[in-house]
Amino acid sequence: MQPALLRVGCFSYKEPIMAQYVNLAAAPDRALTAVLLDEAYTPVATASSVDEVTIITVSSKTGLYRATFSTTNLTGSYRLVVVDDLTGFGIASYEAHFSGTNGEVINASEYHAAGSTDDKLTTILSKITPITTIYAPQPQSESINLIRGDAYDGTANAKLAWTATKDVDGQTVNFTIRDSKDAIILDQSTTGVSTSATGTLVEVTLSTAATELLDPAVSIYKFDVEIEFSADSRWTITKGNVCVEGDESR
Repeated sequence: MQPALLRVGCFSYKEPIMAQYVNLAAAPDRALTAVLLDEAYTPVATASSVDEVTIITVSSKTGLYRATFSTTNLTGSYRLVVVDDLTGFGIASYEAHFSGTNGEVINASEYHAAGSTDDKLTTILSKITPITTIYAPQPQSESINLIRGDAYDGTANAKLAWTATKDVDGQTVNFTIRDSKDAIILDQSTTGVSTSATGTLVEVTLSTAATELLDPAVSIYKFDVEIEFSADSRWTITKGNVCVEGDESR
C-alpha cells in the first residue's frame, strides 16, 4: 500500500501509513488471511496482507510470514487466526500482544486464553506453601559372624563395636539376638553379656558362656543394637543377621 498523496493549498505531502506487523509461522507457499479476534471470538481486525518472508541464503518458501495490520491502532492482547485462502481452513492460531505503537513488529506466540490452564497453574503454585521433606535416617544393616564358645571381650576376640552418628555417652544400650522363631536367645540381661556407650562408641561384650547359647544348626539368627534414651525414646543404630559357626573344641 502506497502512502496517500494529499494536497493542501500549494503544498502536498504523503500521509504516513499507520501499520503494525506480526511475525508468524504457517505452511509454506500459501495465500493466507490473518484475523485478530477478542476473547469473545469477535473479529477485531483483518490483515491487509500476509507475505511470506524470503531468506535469500535459505529459501523463498520459508513458512515464515509477516501480517500487516494497516487500518487499526491495535493495543492489548488478541487471538490471531490464520486461514488458508485456497481451502478456507484455519491452519494456525496464535496470541498477539500490541502496545499501540505505529510501525511496531511483534512475534506471534502460543495462545493462552484468560483463565487457561497455565494461568490457573501459576495461581495455584503461588498459593502452595513450600513442602519440606524430612528424611529419617535408617539403621544400617549388616551381618556379624560368631563362633560358638568364643568370647568377644577384648581379650579373646575384639568386642563387638559400632560408631553412632551422634553422641550417646552413658546411654543404655540394648543388644538382642533372636532365632528364626523370634525367640530371644540372648540380650543385655543374659549372663556374660554387657553393653556400653562412650561418646559415639557403642560396644557389646560376649563371654564364652553367652555364645555357647547359640546353635550353629540354626540357619538364621537376627540381631539389633538399640540406644534407649528413655522408655519412650529408643534408636536402633544397626541390625541384621548373625552367622554362627560351630566350635570343635568343646
